[in-house]
Amino acid sequence: MAFLLLILILILPLIEIGVFIAVGGQIGVLPTLILTVATAVFGILCVRLQGFAVLGRLRAAAATGEEALVPLMEGALIAIAGVFLLIPGFLTDAAGLLLLVPPLRSGAARVIGARAATARAQGWASRGPGRGRRQAPPIIEGTAQEVDPDHARGPDPDVEPPHASRWGRRT
Repeated sequence: MAFLLLILILILPLIEIGVFIAVGGQIGVLPTLILTVATAVFGILCVRLQGFAVLGRLRAAAATGEEALVPLMEGALIAIAGVFLLIPGFLTDAAGLLLLVPPLRSGAARVIGARAATARAQGWASRGPGRGRRQAPPIIEGTAQEVDPDHARGPDPDVEPPHASRWGRRT
């Protein structure tokens, strides 16, 4: 998964540059730049409006005691759409605009929510060591003996007293 993400991060800018060149060749440089800025402004306005709507649904779900996982996922997808729309490029703008279409976003939120609920129900125990739910610490059995401080053994002759300096006696 991490390797796929690394490849995506490396290849996506190259594809975006190619699309910029192709669109710029068809409609010109200035219209391409205006279109890029316009999609960013339009996207931010849509993100703001839809974000407030999802926030209202999230509050309503919290007030009624319903599970708020789907509205929470929708809010996260709207935030991702905003990031996609702010990144210059036509492919990221298209992905961001698709995430702003309510039926598509709701469907994606339901799928992600179902996968998250399944993972939570499984306890994430199948993900291997160091991941998921913590295991209980091991139980170590033993015995203890209380020592009377008045009858304790004196200082160890091999250990330097705390008041002695490194070079010999007290400084």
